[in-house]
Amino acid sequence: MIATAKVPSAALCCLLLVLGLLLQTAAAGAAVLQDHVLDRAVLRDATGQLSIDQVQHKTFEPVQGIYAGGYTSDAVWLRLTIRPAADGGPLLLRILPAYLNRISLFAPDPDRPGGWRQRTTGNAIPWQERPYAGLALGFVIQPRVDTTYYLRLHTISNTMLQARALTLRDAQQTQIDTLLWQGAYMVVILWVVLWALQDYWNSRDRVILGFAGIYLVYLIYVLAMLGYLAVLLPESTAIPDLTAWVVTLAVFFTLVFHRQFLRMFDLARLGKRVLDLLVGSELAALALLLSGQTALALKLNSLIVLITGPLLFLVVLGARGETQPGRLRLKVYYGLLALALLTYIPAILGLTGAAAWALYGALFNGLISALLIGNLLHLRARRLAEDAARAQLKLSLAEHRVELHREQLDEQGRLTAMLTHELKTPLAAIRLSLDSLAPPETEIEARRVQRIDRALADIDHLVERCVLSDRIEQGEHPLHLSDIDPAEFIAKLPQQQTAPERIHPVFAHNLPQRIRTDAYLLGVALANLLHNALKYAPADAPIELCGTRAESASGRAGVRFDVSNPPGAAGFPDPKQLFTKYYRSQGATRLRGSGLGLYLVKGIAAQLGGRIDYHPEPERIRFSLWIPLGPA
Repeated sequence: MIATAKVPSAALCCLLLVLGLLLQTAAAGAAVLQDHVLDRAVLRDATGQLSIDQVQHKTFEPVQGIYAGGYTSDAVWLRLTIRPAADGGPLLLRILPAYLNRISLFAPDPDRPGGWRQRTTGNAIPWQERPYAGLALGFVIQPRVDTTYYLRLHTISNTMLQARALTLRDAQQTQIDTLLWQGAYMVVILWVVLWALQDYWNSRDRVILGFAGIYLVYLIYVLAMLGYLAVLLPESTAIPDLTAWVVTLAVFFTLVFHRQFLRMFDLARLGKRVLDLLVGSELAALALLLSGQTALALKLNSLIVLITGPLLFLVVLGARGETQPGRLRLKVYYGLLALALLTYIPAILGLTGAAAWALYGALFNGLISALLIGNLLHLRARRLAEDAARAQLKLSLAEHRVELHREQLDEQGRLTAMLTHELKTPLAAIRLSLDSLAPPETEIEARRVQRIDRALADIDHLVERCVLSDRIEQGEHPLHLSDIDPAEFIAKLPQQQTAPERIHPVFAHNLPQRIRTDAYLLGVALANLLHNALKYAPADAPIELCGTRAESASGRAGVRFDVSNPPGAAGFPDPKQLFTKYYRSQGATRLRGSGLGLYLVKGIAAQLGGRIDYHPEPERIRFSLWIPLGPA
């Protein structure tokens, strides 16, 4: 087996490569592009009613880089001082992120001194009606001197906003770079999905299939966050609501997956309740969406995401199971996920300032989560495949052993059939010769003839046991059912034994008048029990044969036949080996026997739908044969 803990996996190598490329692209872009915004300041309008003329006389607070105001119903005004391009040409006021609902630009009107021209964009505006057709939101402006512009933002999403003024050439290069890394990003996510589907095909693990499913949903989430939904639906005005549903459902399905995945690790009861609470909270966010409270639903959604990382890590710390790929790796990976979430969610909620990469924090976190959890599931799938291969090997070996055992049984059956056939002829000749002799004249001759007769009977009995045992093992002995009276049946049994006077039948008052079973097999089973009792009990010791109505453990009605006797010189048998084929206790080796009697009784009991039990008592050996009143 490969020591996966020491060898970096393909997923982790891919993670480092992708993150390195993204950071390199971001750094190169920051070094080359020139932002023409000289000054930024922000004003929050709690009433949402301030006009541009009123706003000009308000006090703005300076802001650096990206404004992060969290979720708010306020209108946010951003004042920008922008210097002209070196060649006096147009600039693109490029605004991110693309999911902001409605942004209005107020630019000085050159035809009306003191007047303003207003243009509006945002994902609430159909894509084909926007003033700038691009994945990013934007306005084309052309300041001749350092000019002040105002942006008014009103959105149900978080109010994180970045506004940069770029030359059209720089904006075009930025658009190309953005398309390249976004395309590479979605290719990596799609690769993770295909990777998971391949692992599912090999392992048939539903958790892996669930992972592939949530990242297919995540791809739709990525399209919504990056502005592609507006391009795909250029005439739609429902992009804000559609984006809100996609974002919330993506988080919901992700939480459901983590709940299913982590429950395999034998979590503590509190951990299970935490997972249930997270899923329930996300259901509450979906309910808010249904009721039309979209802004509140999105805020609750972000709060859930903020606490999900640390809570999942704490839940993992309490895991007790060693399900693949192991608890240590699980703790490390979920710890990394928690850190990734904590680096950008506070900025989205407006709790901290926002760095440039925080605009795409959700995408970075999704990539890290896809690769880390995908790597965990890949290791799990590989371990499961290895376990399945080992299990298949064990199964093949077991099947081989069964086949060998079957061949041995067949060979044993053929040998038994041959021996019994060959023995019957000489036994018949001996018995015929014995019967043709003149009656013994002396007591000594009479005892000699009696011993020969008993020996022949023992041989006949052994042959019958061998034949019947083999036929029952092979399933070749059909049942011949008939109605019998159990009391009458018990009364006749002693007469078939060598010492009938020692057997004392007992009939319970509740004994049924009739049972339907195979009389021959039942007689063989009871005869074997009586034969053993007579042979191993002390000489002249009484043997009790009792019949009573009894129910099985499942409540099925039947008859129980009890045969009991005091132990003789052989002592008590071993309960663990008692019904094993050819077993004989150490104390019984000096007596004749084949070790087939009780083994045969067990087989007959099973074929009749009953069971045989051994109940040792302080001073007696008791066997109980239970038979149902009729066949199932």
